[in-house]
Amino acid sequence: MITADQFTWFAQSRTSLSDLGPLDIAFNPGDEAVLRFTPLPDSVLKQVEELRVYVDRNQNTNRNVTLQLWNWNRAEWEDQQIGNGGNELIVSNPARYLGPENAVQIRLSADAFGGYPRLNDLSIEQMGLFE
Repeated sequence: MITADQFTWFAQSRTSLSDLGPLDIAFNPGDEAVLRFTPLPDSVLKQVEELRVYVDRNQNTNRNVTLQLWNWNRAEWEDQQIGNGGNELIVSNPARYLGPENAVQIRLSADAFGGYPRLNDLSIEQMGLFE
């Protein structure tokens, strides 16, 4: 398992948000951001069997959360839902969402969340094999 602390990240793009990172994100309507998470060089798995995306909203809500993962094979964004007040998206066989060095791109849109969403933490983990 490659845990969240074994990834680097950067904001590939953002709309209307100033300083942006995967911690303490406050959105206004119309805000959008794309974050890319890449494992550290010693943490790149040869085979990724599962991808987990964690969204900590620090709220007890039943509202579904929609985020998008970049499909590297099709070169397009795909909607993913975290529902029932959960905070975890589990993707089995995630090869289509893995770019160079197993990088994962996530797009967040305030309009997809509704209202003025605030995220305490956005992180990923990957499970698989080194050899």
